[in-house]
Amino acid sequence: MYEPDESEVRRLVREAVERALGPARCADAAPAGEPAPDPPAVAPAPARRVAIGADHGGFELKELLRRYVAEELGWEVRDCGTHSAEAVDYPDFAAAVAREVATGRCALGIVVDAAGIGSAMAANKVAGVRCAVCHDDRTAVNGREHNDANVLALGARVVNRGLAQRLVRLFLTTPFAGGRHERRVRKIMALERGAGRYRPREPDPEPPRGPCESRSESSAGCPRPTCTATWTAACVRAPCSSWPRSMASSSRPGTWRA
Repeated sequence: MYEPDESEVRRLVREAVERALGPARCADAAPAGEPAPDPPAVAPAPARRVAIGADHGGFELKELLRRYVAEELGWEVRDCGTHSAEAVDYPDFAAAVAREVATGRCALGIVVDAAGIGSAMAANKVAGVRCAVCHDDRTAVNGREHNDANVLALGARVVNRGLAQRLVRLFLTTPFAGGRHERRVRKIMALERGAGRYRPREPDPEPPRGPCESRSESSAGCPRPTCTATWTAACVRAPCSSWPRSMASSSRPGTWRA
């Protein structure tokens, strides 16, 4: 009966492991009895983990990009759906991707629908997310380098497959430049927290209703003695006490709001 020697056993075990895990995972394995080589310098898992999601309009492109990111770029991919071409609502999947990024489970995110705009709007409603709709090299690089965008939105009917792959590669590999851009990004996030909430200017006081009852000698020449509809240039030259203060210095006639 044939009995393989130790080297033959190691070879057979190695082949079995390669069949189970793939040759890429075993290429650096050290022979028995020898120290294992230093592991390659790679970023921590969260730094190379990307979330991806799409609605039915972006499903096919999402599947292509999922395989491209994992197999060609070497990133770990968390697929947030959808998993078929059946009609669904894009906010559900954009929000799922955004939450993966906002909670730190993924470093970056990719959302795809027909135009990319709706998914970007939904993703940007999640606190901590800065989603950029990109359609060419410049927007993809600028979104990362200047705006520190952490989610990329693509339109499956706007970009073709080759361009989509290039935009994803640029988005994942372009670092944030920092510097003056960091100050501007902080201001964006301050708006999200409400520190820069818009406060509309208070409206001018409403003018008095009805005819003027305090006509003075200076306004005796008013061409509209009942004064029920429109102030004229004569009122501007010699305003009576019913003239609103906010318009006292105006050179243009105002209009009653009856």
